[in-house]
Amino acid sequence: DVRLHHIFQGIGTRCLYLLKERIENAIRLEFTPYVVYVQKLARLMNKSKQENGGRMTTDDLVRFYMRAEFEEREQENSFVKDQQTLDMLLQLFESRSLILLIDGIDEAASLKTTVEDYITQTLVPAGHQVIVTSRPEGVRLRLYKSFVIMNL
Repeated sequence: DVRLHHIFQGIGTRCLYLLKERIENAIRLEFTPYVVYVQKLARLMNKSKQENGGRMTTDDLVRFYMRAEFEEREQENSFVKDQQTLDMLLQLFESRSLILLIDGIDEAASLKTTVEDYITQTLVPAGHQVIVTSRPEGVRLRLYKSFVIMNL
């Protein structure tokens, strides 16, 4: 049983190269990578709050993100283009077979605490494989005790 929890702190090509290397290793371990762009997640969360009287309708941010990507499937940057892809991703998520790349935790603005708490209090304890990227000053390091921290 391999657990993969990393934070990559840095900006630029070296960060992306090391990230690519970690994902390739995860694929060899039979995981499927899925990227959650935190800036997009924050936008979707804010939109959901506006539509629902100032509150989120879910606390499961990965499922929320996947379903929102499906709803926005006509947009070029949406990975979830059809119902079969959404169903597959949800099944992989349930079976802990995704490696979740949570990109740009520092870009969540006012929702950063919510996103970080979700990662450290929900995803990791539930056994999900997680890689988080951030600028060095963008995370509360004390929350990530079980993570390998790589400063780039």
